[in-house]
Amino acid sequence: MPKIDGFGVLAKVREKTPEIKTVIVSAYVDGYEAKIKEAKVQAVLKKPIQFEDLEKWILKLLQVTKEEIQEKIPPGMRPEIRVLFVDDEEDITECVAEAFNAYGFLTDKAYSGEEALEKAKQKNYDLIITDHSMRSLSGYDLIKKMKVECRHKPHAIAVSSASLVSELRERYS
Repeated sequence: MPKIDGFGVLAKVREKTPEIKTVIVSAYVDGYEAKIKEAKVQAVLKKPIQFEDLEKWILKLLQVTKEEIQEKIPPGMRPEIRVLFVDDEEDITECVAEAFNAYGFLTDKAYSGEEALEKAKQKNYDLIITDHSMRSLSGYDLIKKMKVECRHKPHAIAVSSASLVSELRERYS
């Protein structure tokens, strides 16, 4: 987001939907206390986080339990949503995939950009969540290659990073 930061995006969203509930997940929250208070967010989770903490806040904000979600859409009636998680830190990938599996998503894991590219060439993914900073093929380069080399295009791609500085934000725009 080259010309606006997360707080700016939240302000624009709140113009149209002032009642929206928000959880900030960031490695950098120190020094932003005034902006966070002004943004009226419901929770701030500092990275690294445990998925259970994020899940707890999401369920709390939705005012629903995990069991209620599972009851509303029984396993046999859930849409098949295939997700690919890409991160060269295997413990992160395993943790996130396990959490998504608990909600009935079909998940695959890749521990490098190259492995993810090969999987994306073979399967159609609804969502790909990739780390930006990987040892060989970065998330950015992975996305560029997927656009050219993959027959199946995912419906959405999410890029995570401990620090998405302005130079990187502009590259993804």
